[in-house]
Amino acid sequence: DVLGKIDSKMVADIKIDVPNVNLTTAYSLIHDSRLFADLKPVVTDFKSVRGSMKAEAAIKGALDRPVEPTLKAIINNASAHHIPSNTPITITGGNIASGDDGKIHFYNVITVAADIPMDITGHFEGDEKNWIVIAETDLNDIEFLKGRNTLKFNAKGTPTTMYFNRTTLVSGGKNVVVIEGTIVNETDLDNIKVTLSGLNLNIPEPQGTVQLNGNLVMSGK
Repeated sequence: DVLGKIDSKMVADIKIDVPNVNLTTAYSLIHDSRLFADLKPVVTDFKSVRGSMKAEAAIKGALDRPVEPTLKAIINNASAHHIPSNTPITITGGNIASGDDGKIHFYNVITVAADIPMDITGHFEGDEKNWIVIAETDLNDIEFLKGRNTLKFNAKGTPTTMYFNRTTLVSGGKNVVVIEGTIVNETDLDNIKVTLSGLNLNIPEPQGTVQLNGNLVMSGK
Protein backbone atom coordinates (compact mmCIF):
# COMPACT_ATOMS: atom_id res chain seq x y z
CA ASP A 1 0.00 0.00 0.00
CA VAL A 2 1.15 3.53 -0.82
CA LEU A 3 -0.43 6.49 0.97
CA GLY A 4 0.35 10.19 0.93
CA LYS A 5 1.01 12.94 -1.53
CA ILE A 6 3.51 15.19 -3.27
CA ASP A 7 2.27 18.79 -3.21
CA SER A 8 2.68 21.56 -5.77
CA LYS A 9 5.99 22.61 -4.17
CA MET A 10 7.37 19.10 -4.66
CA VAL A 11 7.28 18.30 -0.94
CA ALA A 12 6.61 14.63 -0.31
CA ASP A 13 4.76 12.97 2.53
CA ILE A 14 4.46 9.34 1.50
CA LYS A 15 4.14 6.09 3.44
CA ILE A 16 4.73 2.68 1.87
CA ASP A 17 3.48 -0.43 3.68
CA VAL A 18 4.45 -3.93 2.56
CA PRO A 19 2.64 -6.37 4.88
CA ASN A 20 4.57 -9.51 3.94
CA VAL A 21 8.13 -9.63 2.60
CA ASN A 22 9.46 -13.09 1.75
CA LEU A 23 13.05 -13.06 3.05
CA THR A 24 14.19 -15.84 0.73
CA THR A 25 13.11 -13.76 -2.28
CA ALA A 26 14.61 -10.57 -0.82
CA TYR A 27 17.92 -12.34 -0.13
CA SER A 28 18.08 -13.68 -3.70
CA LEU A 29 17.38 -10.25 -5.17
CA ILE A 30 20.07 -8.56 -3.08
CA HIS A 31 22.59 -11.34 -3.57
CA ASP A 32 22.13 -11.88 -7.31
CA SER A 33 20.89 -8.61 -8.84
CA ARG A 34 23.19 -5.84 -10.02
CA LEU A 35 20.55 -3.34 -8.95
CA PHE A 36 21.38 -4.11 -5.30
CA ALA A 37 25.17 -4.35 -5.64
CA ASP A 38 25.69 -1.82 -2.82
CA LEU A 39 23.74 -4.03 -0.39
CA LYS A 40 25.33 -7.35 -1.38
CA PRO A 41 28.17 -7.14 1.23
CA VAL A 42 25.51 -7.12 3.96
CA VAL A 43 24.22 -10.59 3.02
CA THR A 44 27.30 -12.43 1.72
CA ASP A 45 28.06 -13.98 5.13
CA PHE A 46 24.64 -15.68 5.25
CA LYS A 47 22.94 -18.58 3.50
CA SER A 48 19.69 -20.57 3.86
CA VAL A 49 17.72 -17.39 4.59
CA ARG A 50 14.06 -18.11 5.38
CA GLY A 51 11.07 -16.34 6.89
CA SER A 52 9.06 -13.17 6.48
CA MET A 53 8.71 -9.64 7.80
CA LYS A 54 6.53 -6.56 7.49
CA ALA A 55 8.23 -3.49 5.99
CA GLU A 56 7.31 0.18 6.26
CA ALA A 57 8.96 3.17 4.59
CA ALA A 58 8.25 6.88 4.92
CA ILE A 59 9.49 9.63 2.61
CA LYS A 60 9.14 13.18 3.89
CA GLY A 61 10.71 16.37 2.63
CA ALA A 62 11.39 18.54 -0.37
CA LEU A 63 12.34 16.50 -3.43
CA ASP A 64 14.67 19.19 -4.82
CA ARG A 65 17.37 17.75 -2.54
CA PRO A 66 18.32 14.21 -1.46
CA VAL A 67 15.74 12.72 0.91
CA GLU A 68 16.64 9.81 3.18
CA PRO A 69 13.60 7.57 3.71
CA THR A 70 12.95 6.16 7.16
CA LEU A 71 12.61 2.40 7.16
CA LYS A 72 11.12 -0.04 9.64
CA ALA A 73 11.04 -3.82 9.54
CA ILE A 74 8.92 -5.95 11.86
CA ILE A 75 10.28 -9.48 11.86
CA ASN A 76 7.70 -12.25 12.14
CA ASN A 77 9.91 -15.29 11.91
CA ALA A 78 13.29 -15.64 10.24
CA SER A 79 16.23 -18.00 10.09
CA ALA A 80 19.62 -18.08 8.42
CA HIS A 81 23.04 -19.70 8.65
CA HIS A 82 26.05 -17.50 9.41
CA ILE A 83 28.80 -18.88 7.17
CA PRO A 84 32.01 -17.61 8.87
CA SER A 85 31.03 -18.97 12.29
CA ASN A 86 29.04 -21.95 10.94
CA THR A 87 26.22 -20.91 13.27
CA PRO A 88 22.45 -21.23 12.70
CA ILE A 89 20.48 -18.13 13.68
CA THR A 90 16.75 -17.89 14.35
CA ILE A 91 14.83 -14.64 14.87
CA THR A 92 11.26 -14.95 16.12
CA GLY A 93 10.41 -11.28 16.59
CA GLY A 94 11.64 -7.73 16.90
CA ASN A 95 11.80 -4.35 15.16
CA ILE A 96 14.60 -2.84 13.07
CA ALA A 97 14.36 0.81 12.06
CA SER A 98 16.49 3.57 10.56
CA GLY A 99 16.68 6.72 12.67
CA ASP A 100 17.04 10.43 12.03
CA ASP A 101 20.53 10.11 13.52
CA GLY A 102 21.69 7.98 10.58
CA LYS A 103 21.89 4.84 12.70
CA ILE A 104 20.01 1.57 12.33
CA HIS A 105 18.28 0.75 15.60
CA PHE A 106 17.06 -2.69 16.65
CA TYR A 107 14.61 -3.27 19.45
CA ASN A 108 13.89 -6.54 21.28
CA VAL A 109 15.17 -8.75 18.48
CA ILE A 110 14.44 -12.20 19.89
CA THR A 111 16.91 -14.70 18.53
CA VAL A 112 18.71 -17.95 19.21
CA ALA A 113 22.36 -18.26 18.23
CA ALA A 114 24.53 -21.27 19.11
CA ASP A 115 21.57 -22.57 21.22
CA ILE A 116 21.67 -19.40 23.38
CA PRO A 117 18.41 -17.37 23.54
CA MET A 118 18.87 -13.61 23.32
CA ASP A 119 16.71 -10.47 23.31
CA ILE A 120 18.86 -7.81 21.65
CA THR A 121 18.46 -4.03 21.69
CA GLY A 122 21.03 -1.61 20.27
CA HIS A 123 22.17 0.14 17.12
CA PHE A 124 24.44 -0.10 14.08
CA GLU A 125 26.12 2.87 12.43
CA GLY A 126 28.40 3.24 9.44
CA ASP A 127 28.65 0.80 6.54
CA GLU A 128 30.41 -2.45 5.70
CA LYS A 129 33.71 -0.60 5.32
CA ASN A 130 33.68 1.11 8.71
CA TRP A 131 31.05 0.20 11.28
CA ILE A 132 30.14 0.38 14.96
CA VAL A 133 27.72 -1.89 16.85
CA ILE A 134 26.57 -1.19 20.39
CA ALA A 135 24.00 -3.60 21.83
CA GLU A 136 23.00 -5.57 24.87
CA THR A 137 21.01 -8.67 25.68
CA ASP A 138 19.98 -10.57 28.78
CA LEU A 139 21.53 -14.02 29.17
CA ASN A 140 19.40 -15.77 31.73
CA ASP A 141 19.91 -19.30 33.05
CA ILE A 142 22.09 -20.57 30.22
CA GLU A 143 24.33 -23.63 30.54
CA PHE A 144 27.20 -23.10 33.03
CA LEU A 145 25.99 -19.56 33.80
CA LYS A 146 22.86 -19.49 35.93
CA GLY A 147 20.86 -16.50 37.11
CA ARG A 148 20.33 -13.12 35.47
CA ASN A 149 23.20 -11.82 33.35
CA THR A 150 23.60 -9.11 30.72
CA LEU A 151 25.99 -9.09 27.77
CA LYS A 152 26.94 -5.55 26.67
CA PHE A 153 28.51 -5.67 23.22
CA ASN A 154 30.61 -2.73 21.99
CA ALA A 155 32.64 -3.21 18.83
CA LYS A 156 33.77 -1.48 15.67
CA GLY A 157 35.26 -2.89 12.51
CA THR A 158 36.23 -2.93 8.86
CA PRO A 159 35.99 -5.73 6.27
CA THR A 160 39.10 -7.36 7.77
CA THR A 161 39.13 -6.42 11.47
CA MET A 162 36.83 -6.28 14.49
CA TYR A 163 37.87 -4.37 17.61
CA PHE A 164 36.17 -5.09 20.94
CA ASN A 165 35.88 -1.92 23.01
CA ARG A 166 35.04 -3.07 26.54
CA THR A 167 32.51 -5.73 25.68
CA THR A 168 31.31 -6.88 29.10
CA LEU A 169 29.33 -9.59 30.84
CA VAL A 170 27.47 -8.15 33.81
CA SER A 171 26.28 -10.38 36.65
CA GLY A 172 24.82 -9.09 39.90
CA GLY A 173 25.50 -5.51 38.81
CA LYS A 174 29.22 -6.23 38.40
CA ASN A 175 31.41 -6.60 35.30
CA VAL A 176 32.58 -10.20 35.67
CA VAL A 177 34.09 -10.39 32.16
CA VAL A 178 35.63 -7.55 30.14
CA ILE A 179 36.94 -8.17 26.61
CA GLU A 180 39.15 -5.78 24.64
CA GLY A 181 41.26 -6.29 21.55
CA THR A 182 41.15 -7.06 17.84
CA ILE A 183 40.25 -10.02 15.63
CA VAL A 184 41.82 -9.93 12.16
CA ASN A 185 40.42 -11.84 9.17
CA GLU A 186 37.75 -13.43 11.43
CA THR A 187 40.12 -15.95 13.08
CA ASP A 188 43.41 -14.21 14.01
CA LEU A 189 43.48 -12.91 17.60
CA ASP A 190 45.54 -9.75 18.00
CA ASN A 191 46.24 -9.01 21.65
CA ILE A 192 42.77 -9.94 22.92
CA LYS A 193 42.64 -9.12 26.63
CA VAL A 194 40.06 -10.86 28.83
CA THR A 195 39.63 -9.72 32.43
CA LEU A 196 37.75 -12.08 34.77
CA SER A 197 36.48 -10.69 38.06
CA GLY A 198 34.46 -13.17 40.08
CA LEU A 199 32.92 -15.10 37.18
CA ASN A 200 30.92 -17.97 38.70
CA LEU A 201 30.51 -21.01 36.44
CA ASN A 202 28.26 -23.92 37.29
CA ILE A 203 29.69 -27.34 36.45
CA PRO A 204 27.67 -30.58 36.32
CA GLU A 205 30.44 -33.06 37.19
CA PRO A 206 31.38 -32.86 40.00
CA GLN A 207 28.40 -30.66 40.74
CA GLY A 208 29.37 -27.26 42.05
CA THR A 209 30.53 -23.74 41.23
CA VAL A 210 33.91 -22.53 40.04
CA GLN A 211 34.87 -18.87 40.39
CA LEU A 212 37.32 -17.43 37.87
CA ASN A 213 39.53 -14.37 38.44
CA GLY A 214 42.50 -13.09 36.47
CA ASN A 215 43.69 -11.75 33.14
CA LEU A 216 44.20 -13.50 29.80
CA VAL A 217 45.98 -12.09 26.77
CA MET A 218 45.52 -14.06 23.55
CA SER A 219 47.19 -13.71 20.16
CA GLY A 220 47.33 -16.03 17.14
CA LYS A 221 44.88 -18.38 15.49
